[in-house]
Amino acid sequence: TQIKELLDKVLPNNKEFIIIGHSMGGCIAAYFTATFPKLVKQLVLLSPAGMRWALPTAAVFMKVPILNSILFGMAKMSLEQVGQG
Repeated sequence: TQIKELLDKVLPNNKEFIIIGHSMGGCIAAYFTATFPKLVKQLVLLSPAGMRWALPTAAVFMKVPILNSILFGMAKMSLEQVGQG
């Protein structure tokens, strides 16, 4: 790929590096990492475009208005108790 050709010139000896991608760059960074895993020390994705993420169960419940109120109320009470302890 063009990115690999550039890195060969900039980073001699195929040193590992950290790659960060945002939006469409996240897709490119993920593809590059999958193609050249030995070159990537860490992959950081910030709101990558085109990737599907499953919401945690608690986040799904937060979409339901009444459950949202109950869960936030419980969290608020827990934080208040921690502050008193």
